[in-house]
Amino acid sequence: MSNFSFLQTGFPELFAEASEAEKYTLTAPKYAAILCRSALERAVSWLYENDNDFTLPHDTKLSALMYDQGFRSIMTQRMFQEINVVRLCGNNAAHGKNVSQSEPPLLT
Repeated sequence: MSNFSFLQTGFPELFAEASEAEKYTLTAPKYAAILCRSALERAVSWLYENDNDFTLPHDTKLSALMYDQGFRSIMTQRMFQEINVVRLCGNNAAHGKNVSQSEPPLLT
């Protein structure tokens, strides 16, 4: 059973990506990191598209969406740091840097 089963009914595409990443966490961490970042981007984009409290900024890159004040205001600092690790780790993986489950990227 996946840790993401709760997404299966309402968000099947997000579930598929997250559960696929989960399968490869230990065997192919670079691939898993890319999938996690993609799932994060899908979730954040969905929020901007479906919640009238959010206004899509001019720059629609994931980092711009995450750092937008409206988005930041709904999260605790800890939650933001955690999703930022997903973003940074996925970026590192996509750009050929080493990805390890024991060494998260520096928070910048």
